[in-house]
Amino acid sequence: MTAVNEPLVSVVVPVFNGAPFLAATLASVLAQDYPQRELIVVDDGSSDGSAEIAASVPGAIVLRQSQQGPAAARNAGIAAARGSLISFLDQDDCWRPNKLSVQTGVMRARPELGMTITGHRLFLEPGRTRPGWLRPDMLDRDLLGAMPGVLMVTRATFAQIGTFDPANVNASDVDWFLRALDLGVAWAAIPQVLLDKRIHSENQSAQVESCHAGFLAAVRLSIARKRTGAQGRPPSQPPSANGT
Repeated sequence: MTAVNEPLVSVVVPVFNGAPFLAATLASVLAQDYPQRELIVVDDGSSDGSAEIAASVPGAIVLRQSQQGPAAARNAGIAAARGSLISFLDQDDCWRPNKLSVQTGVMRARPELGMTITGHRLFLEPGRTRPGWLRPDMLDRDLLGAMPGVLMVTRATFAQIGTFDPANVNASDVDWFLRALDLGVAWAAIPQVLLDKRIHSENQSAQVESCHAGFLAAVRLSIARKRTGAQGRPPSQPPSANGT
């Protein structure tokens, strides 16, 4: 595959004590059939050697910060990114090898799009007990929903909307997607499954009550914006790389 005229995609991987699965996650980025990419791993104060695992990956950019949460880690990656397109992958998930090529193809064909999402599958880590929130029928089937691991977004969209809000600890991604929809960002859903999402006992989504509270907070802010006409940029700064 030629790299001529293909946009650079910055891949941001936030990690906090993700050593058990991080190597497989990063390997799935390296296995992409899309060559124009940079890998940025943001270590959010890990104590288990996650940063060292990331540093062993050829070409990886590793940023280290004190623990501030996944939103702040993603924001640090956005600020360091050089690409015109940005994608995210959680520390315990894996992409299919054509994830980036499929999404960049759609976004190049439709330049009006500010973001795309793709299909995904959930799988239970062997030897782990299925958490109560996960219905058996949700496993090993094609799903479509908004989450960081299926997202590809233009840098201009972040400049318009702002970055992730660290104040919403467990649902900053939901808050961001709602802000994008409230502002009318053009987007497209690609049904093809391009993310395999690992389910295990340490998933943030296992923190059901706190995630639910974060989700409700994001929805309330969205309702308030619609009532007042406010755009609701969070306190985090928009991306500044390359002067944009």
